[in-house]
Amino acid sequence: MVTSFRHSIFIMIMLTVDVLSQTVVPAGNISGHWTKAGSPYQIVIGDVTIPSAETLTIDSGVVVQLDLGLNLKVDGTLNALGTKTDSIRFTTAQSVPAVGQWGAIIVAGTANISFAVVEYGNGSTGSLGGAISSTSWVTKLQI
Repeated sequence: MVTSFRHSIFIMIMLTVDVLSQTVVPAGNISGHWTKAGSPYQIVIGDVTIPSAETLTIDSGVVVQLDLGLNLKVDGTLNALGTKTDSIRFTTAQSVPAVGQWGAIIVAGTANISFAVVEYGNGSTGSLGGAISSTSWVTKLQI
């Protein structure tokens, strides 16, 4: 009985830690530093934009979840530098993933992206989808 109770408490604590680590990103302008500790970052309210002269840095291991039709617009600088062993993932916020569920990463500024997975976006490339659109220079794209 005591062991069962302790096991239940442990599961509740683990579920609480998982819920507390989510970060809901408000619609509008964003910048700063997204760390693995705050992951997943959920863009579920409206499009977000990195304004000109601003920078968003995303650490390796971070998951960015976008909801139906929403976009990450880059007018400033996006530094999303994953590693071979700990990539960054841009994916759907839906519990049942399907191609085309979110919009795109739209680059009009500068994007430095390496070791990233882009899946289920509004693109038809590959079996998992994923979309990156650029009207400017993408200085490093290694996916």
